[in-house]
Parts: sequence; C-alpha cells; structure tokens
Amino acid sequence: MGRFTHRFSGCVLGLGLFLAGTGVAVADIVVRFSGTQGIPFTAQWEWTGPGQEHRSGTWAGRAPRVERLPDGRFSMTVIQQASGGRLEVLVTGRGNRSSSSSSGAGATMLFSLQ
Repeated sequence: MGRFTHRFSGCVLGLGLFLAGTGVAVADIVVRFSGTQGIPFTAQWEWTGPGQEHRSGTWAGRAPRVERLPDGRFSMTVIQQASGGRLEVLVTGRGNRSSSSSSGAGATMLFSLQ
C-alpha cells in the first residue's frame, strides 16, 4: 500500500476571499484532484443538502479534475488506482479546507465536511 499524508485547516478567511474572486460560490463544496498528470483515481462520495436531499455517486477519472456540489454535508473516499505518481486532493467548503496526497496504488484518502 502507498504512503498517505493529510493536512486540515479550519475556517480560512483568505480561502473565502479567494473563492469569491474566482466566481465559485463561497458556499459551494469544491473538490480538486491534481498531482501527476493523468494519475487515475476513484472517488465514492455522499452529499446531503440542507433540506435532507441526498445524492451519492462515483467519480472515476484522471487528474487534473474539478467537481462542485452545493453546500451541505459531504463525505468521500478516494483511492489512487496506479503507482508511479502522486495524487493530491483538495476539498473546500463551509469555511474549511482539507487536503491529502498519496503515492502508490491502493492509497486511500478520507474526507468529511459536516
């Protein structure tokens, strides 16, 4: 199994200002997959909105990629599908910023915004 690192920062004022300047609604959840160009990954996710609307799904793809969801509760499991590269994932939303990176096939990252 591959190496795994995780960093988390709560309530980042500068991030909200940055997102407002990019045209992304500050209340949105933004998931950015980056790292080695073309590194394959699979992400299983669940989202629950303020009115208890529920969505879940799978994002299977290659870095770089950006996904957006409306504000709500969000959880995700990401698995790097190949070795020989690095996968970096950044999740922003609800005033939080969480990022992880991995290298090696089978490396798993977990995210949750409550």
